[in-house]
Amino acid sequence: MNKVVSLSFVKEIIKNHLNGDEKNVLNNILYLFEYNSDLGELLNSFLKDIETTWEEMKDLGCFLSILYDYAIDDYLTQSKLIDYATKCMLKSFMLSPIKEKHGIAYEYNNLIKKTYHQYVMQGDTKTTYSSILIDHYELEWKYEPEDDMSIIHSWGQRTIGLRYTCLMQRYLFTHIQCFNKINGKTFFIDDDYIKKCDYNLQGITKKELKKVARKMFANIFLEVVDDQKNFYPIGNDGIWELTRDNKIRLIEINEVMDLAEQSYRNNNIEIFDEENDKYNGLGSYVGSYAQDEMGYSDDDIDTVFDGDPDAYWNID
Repeated sequence: MNKVVSLSFVKEIIKNHLNGDEKNVLNNILYLFEYNSDLGELLNSFLKDIETTWEEMKDLGCFLSILYDYAIDDYLTQSKLIDYATKCMLKSFMLSPIKEKHGIAYEYNNLIKKTYHQYVMQGDTKTTYSSILIDHYELEWKYEPEDDMSIIHSWGQRTIGLRYTCLMQRYLFTHIQCFNKINGKTFFIDDDYIKKCDYNLQGITKKELKKVARKMFANIFLEVVDDQKNFYPIGNDGIWELTRDNKIRLIEINEVMDLAEQSYRNNNIEIFDEENDKYNGLGSYVGSYAQDEMGYSDDDIDTVFDGDPDAYWNID
């Protein structure tokens, strides 16, 4: 499936999502994954192409945000989707005209809202509240609060990830609210949600919030873009699938290989490995005609052909 066709499916998924047509959203995702199981490779093709438009990158970012809604409760799957979406939305933001940047910030803010999670750390008995975004980019370790920001110094380790996420969202909300005042109620703002953010940020001034948020976003930028403003490529993370219970998950490359090997074994297909070498007496001369086609073992080739598989051709 080429880029043009893939993007048409992305647009269809977004349209069906906005219409609340979950059945077709899932059908579209399933079909897209059948032809683009390596989602990272597909996104790389857009990130590297200088002809990719900001609208296309925004659509990809929104598409990935939709995928996050269906992601299994698994850190690997969720963090990869966050990383993919961040790259797409940031490139869209960089390419877009000024009047369109607020819409991209709004979509990214909606994605951030989904990333809150809670867990119990190993060796601990109490709950830690954070965000997949903060955890993936290790942002809680990359910002050192200045001495005069005593309120940030007081944030405990179990809540600092949550508070930093609230702080980043509150910064984006401020810009979106200003945009709405000028242009009418273009973007929906949940006032109750903003109050929750403010509750978690009690004691920090607007000036401090702006200063810290900018540094947090700058750290994300440095995680995905190099000195030449090129986006770091997405690695070979594995394959993406839609499970039978309609959950999206990333199967790591090592797990993919294990599943493939098990499939071969279940179908009674002999796999070349150390155990098969010992059982079949093969291995040292794999690739030669004498062993691959004629079936001579290592011992046969060593004994009859003096270790030279090409000597097979000299037999009368």
